[in-house]
Amino acid sequence: MPRGPDLGELNRQLTWRLEAWLPAVLSDVRREGVDLRGVAQDGTVIKVCARGPKRGTVLDTSDIGSRSRDRRGGSPLNLIKAELGGGSLLRARREAERLLSISPADAPAPTQAEVEARAHAAHDGRLQAHMDSQQRIERVRALAHQEYGRAQPAIGSPAEAYLYGRGVTPAPALRFAYVPRRGLQ
Repeated sequence: MPRGPDLGELNRQLTWRLEAWLPAVLSDVRREGVDLRGVAQDGTVIKVCARGPKRGTVLDTSDIGSRSRDRRGGSPLNLIKAELGGGSLLRARREAERLLSISPADAPAPTQAEVEARAHAAHDGRLQAHMDSQQRIERVRALAHQEYGRAQPAIGSPAEAYLYGRGVTPAPALRFAYVPRRGLQ
C-alpha cells in the first residue's frame, strides 16, 4: 500500500494550490474571470475553475463530451495524468507529489517491472531517434545528388562569367544550377 496522501486528498491539495503547480503543467497560464486558462502540450486550451464550489474542475475545451479524447476533464490529477503522467495514474501521482513537494519517501518505490519497462522504453526511444536521424541524412543525401545531377558544368554558363568578373577561375568540378525566382512573373 503506498504511503502518502490517498488520491482524494491529493486532488484536494492540488485543487487548493492550483496557482503554484499549474504553470509547470500547462504553458501560457493566465487568469480569465474565475478560471485559469492554459495551453496543453498538444495545443489544446484547458480551463481550470480557480474559485467557488467548482474550484479545481478541469475543462478540456476542444472535446467536451468526447469519450475517446476526454482524458483531461474532471480533476487536477487527471490533467497531470494526461500531460505529465503519460496516461499512467501511478506516474501522475508521483508527478503530483513532486509538484506539491511531498517527500519522495512518501511516494511508492517503483517495481522491478516498472524499472525494466522504463529502461526498455528509453532504449527504444534512442533507437528510434537514431533511425529517424539516419533516414533524414539519407533524404538530404538523395536531394543533394538529385540537385547535383540537375546542375550543369559552370564552364560556359552564366556562373563562369560571374566568377571571372570577381577574379575567380572556376574549377572543372564546379556546377551551376539555374533556379528561377518564384513570384516574379
